[in-house]
Amino acid sequence: MFNLLPKAEKKAIRREYRARLAVVMLVCAFAACSVAALLLFPSYFLSAEKEAIAAERFEILKRSVAAGEAARLDAELQDARAALAFLRPAAPKRLMRETIERVVKAKNARISIEGFTVVFDGEGREMLSLTGTARDRGSLVAFADSLRGLRFFKEVELPLGSLAKDADVAFSLTLREQEP
Repeated sequence: MFNLLPKAEKKAIRREYRARLAVVMLVCAFAACSVAALLLFPSYFLSAEKEAIAAERFEILKRSVAAGEAARLDAELQDARAALAFLRPAAPKRLMRETIERVVKAKNARISIEGFTVVFDGEGREMLSLTGTARDRGSLVAFADSLRGLRFFKEVELPLGSLAKDADVAFSLTLREQEP
């Protein structure tokens, strides 16, 4: 029977068939999307509610941690201040630069100073340990005497072991400063 129709009507029937098929497919797709959206609404509302509850709990926790953290931080800062006050050394009575300048001015050309070391004795007083090399024993003794003559140092110790050699004498002097 289909073959009995003329070509123009066949084309019209095919066009109408395709249009109806497209409309049915669109209606089915719309119905499927509508059903899917309706099925997703409960989980969306549940997720939104859980998110609101989580945000509220986070704010409460943040406020409580901030309050506790501030108190703990204050306590830590007080402890740190106390430790720093205990460890902070007293201001030096003299600058080390002044002491070193006086020692360098007191040395002669036959003395080579190689190092300065600041040490503290058992009572917390500052001592300067001076190491170097002297060309001969006499120049080392003269250097130690010139340091004693400065009246800047309370005590100048020259170990006897430093006087054992005649030439190229390696020495170590310990100087205790006068109280200013």
